[in-house]
Order: sequence, then C-alpha cells, then structure tokens
Amino acid sequence: TAVERSQGSVDGKEAVIVVINKQPGVNTLEVVEKITAAIEGIKKTLPKDVEITPTYNQADFINVSIKNIVSAIFEGSILVIIILVLFLGNWRTSVISLTAIPVSIIIAIMVLRAFGQTVNAMTLGGLAIAVGEIVDDAIIDVENVYKRLRENKLSANPRPVFDVIFDASIEVRSSVVYGTFIITIVFAPVLFLGGLAGQIFKPLALSYIIAIFASLFAALTLTPAMCFYLLSK
Repeated sequence: TAVERSQGSVDGKEAVIVVINKQPGVNTLEVVEKITAAIEGIKKTLPKDVEITPTYNQADFINVSIKNIVSAIFEGSILVIIILVLFLGNWRTSVISLTAIPVSIIIAIMVLRAFGQTVNAMTLGGLAIAVGEIVDDAIIDVENVYKRLRENKLSANPRPVFDVIFDASIEVRSSVVYGTFIITIVFAPVLFLGGLAGQIFKPLALSYIIAIFASLFAALTLTPAMCFYLLSK
C-alpha cells in the first residue's frame, strides 16, 4: 500500500483528488473533451464501489463566459438598432449604419485567425467593447452624407449625387481616421503588459484595435457605396 501523503474529501466523504493541468497555449476545450473521453473509458474498468466525480471543469466556465459575451453583443446590437431608428428617423440610414457591425466583426475575426489568435472569452470581450465605436464610424459618415443630400435636393442648382456623397465622405474622413488612431494609441500600452495581466488583457486589446480598424475600413469603403445606392434617390 502506498504511503498516504495527504487527505482529500468530496461532499464530506474521503476521496482521492486528481488535478489535471494543461500545457500553456493548448486549447482548453479540446483538452477537456479528450480527458472526458478517457475518463469514460476508465470507468468501465473500475470496481463498482469506485466512482469518478468531476468537481471543477474549466470548460464549463469558458462556455458560460463566451455565451454571456455573445449575448452582450447581441443585446447591444438590438439597442443600437432601436436608437438608430429613433434618432436617425430613416430606415435606409439605419440599415447602412447597422451593416457596419457584422461586417467589421467578421473582418476582425478573419484577421485574428490569420495571426493565429483563437476566438475566446477575451477576444470576444474586445469585440463587444468595440461595437459602439464600430457603429459610430458609420453613423458619422452616413449622417453627413444624408444631410448634404438633403441640402443638395433643396438647392437651386443641384450637383450630381455621386459628387455630393464623395465630398460629404471626405468632409468627415479626417475626424474618423484621427479618432481611430487616437484610440489605438490609448490601447497600445496594454499590448506590452507582462505577466498574468498581459496574458489576460493582450487578446482583449488586440481584438478591440483590430475591430476598430476593420470599422474604419468599412466606413471608408462600404458605407459610401451603400449611401450611393440607398440614399441617392
């Protein structure tokens, strides 16, 4: 019989506690899935009076965290839709502004995957924080284009719609670009954090910065094009 070096209990009953640690950089969900499969195989060979009872599963925490963040993104998007419809007062401008949310998030996820980053609770958290900035870039452009088109319509000598949209986009372009770079400068120091804080907050800051640059790209390309097709008449 092996020498007893310590004692363990589960629910007040004597037990043998086994802790399994994963290597750094390994996908936790994949490790837990393989461990669960291995335990199911071990259970078949154990005596009837021996049970294996999981007391803590990190995968459960990760799944709940991701579910909460996805819900936050969805609920935030719904609130943004309501606010845009109420304040812009035009369904076309609302559609253009809202298109920026999924497009920017998809671009950000593609860039993250290209750099070898995984979509986890912290990267999703960065994307959730960036939703407000993503919509803001589109609103600035759309609102100015909409205003200039109305002024042009009431003008005695209306200009071509394409020229009005182009000039209106250029008019606010500098503020959108400068705002994006200022926010990036504020978040950049987080990328150089060390230790545990760096491991936790680097993915969040990186996904946020990538998301706002994706939003900038959409505001400079997709938004003016949609304005031309949806607001020109």
